[in-house]
Amino acid sequence: SDDNQPQLTGPMNGTAESILPFFTWNKIPKANSYGLVLGNNEDLSQVIFENHSISDKHFQYTEDAPPLKYNTAYYWKVIAYDENGSPLGDYSSIATFTTPTGIIQIEFIYENIDE
Repeated sequence: SDDNQPQLTGPMNGTAESILPFFTWNKIPKANSYGLVLGNNEDLSQVIFENHSISDKHFQYTEDAPPLKYNTAYYWKVIAYDENGSPLGDYSSIATFTTPTGIIQIEFIYENIDE
């Protein structure tokens, strides 16, 4: 049912906070685990990464996963599974986000001190 279709909460429609995005979605009450699929095209036919044994309603992209490129659009979706690993409902809608530029902007503040 629609109740078992995850609603993605972030990152979406904007820039991720880092090259290791923190993915979040709503909790599905009957879910035992979740599956996340990440790709670089809108229909997710080109999958870069997937994990189908996420135990919580969030997932931090890890250093040992295929590295994401800076300033690039990615697409993702999530599905909920029951204790037998069967889908409880449909995949979420596909969300998109862009990775940061990778340019770190540091502002130096100089104070002129006249002695």
